[in-house]
Amino acid sequence: MQTVDWLIVILYVLSALAIGVYFSGKANRSSTDFFVAGRSLHWFVAGTSMVATTFSSGTPLLVAGITRSEGINGNWFWWSSATGIMASVFFFARLWRRTEAVTEVEFVALRYGEDKLSNILRIFKALFDGILINAVIMASVTLAMSKIIVSILDLSSEPLFSFPIIGEITPTITILLGLAIAAFGYTIISGLYGVVYTDLGRTDKLHFHPIAYCSDSYKS
Repeated sequence: MQTVDWLIVILYVLSALAIGVYFSGKANRSSTDFFVAGRSLHWFVAGTSMVATTFSSGTPLLVAGITRSEGINGNWFWWSSATGIMASVFFFARLWRRTEAVTEVEFVALRYGEDKLSNILRIFKALFDGILINAVIMASVTLAMSKIIVSILDLSSEPLFSFPIIGEITPTITILLGLAIAAFGYTIISGLYGVVYTDLGRTDKLHFHPIAYCSDSYKS
């Protein structure tokens, strides 16, 4: 990469942080503003964010790998989800919005009450979705991004320095840490506002909650 390329990358990261700072005031007004952007997102903003998320760093590598090993028909592995996604957008999102639930755990409580079995289901979903699924998604997109970074920048695998417990820190890990800090930074200070509006100009994220996005596809 040339100097101008690095300047573009730096400008992009700074612009994402600036968007987070800009929306920090709105996000801090209430938990509803932080987690679901006050349920005020226009359908175009919410929809663009959903599309940008599906084209994360792992998507081109996954699709290319499937096509190479199984041919075009292998893509039915993910094409088959189109029916469910369309139903979520045009049918279930409207019903979800009517409940005014913020999370899936809250929806479970509304649907099944707060008895013992319902509480077990809520705990299971919190652990399964919040820890296991998110860990797998974050690991996959981070691995994909590391491969892209190594390929584009032709970085050395030699470590820059090392820590006693963490181990060796390579140039690739350093860049990934910088990007992760920037992503977490604007997410923490701006909530869903910052996430969706940075998605208007980016195609990579570290995590995704489809129900949260679907619930904001419609205004009050």
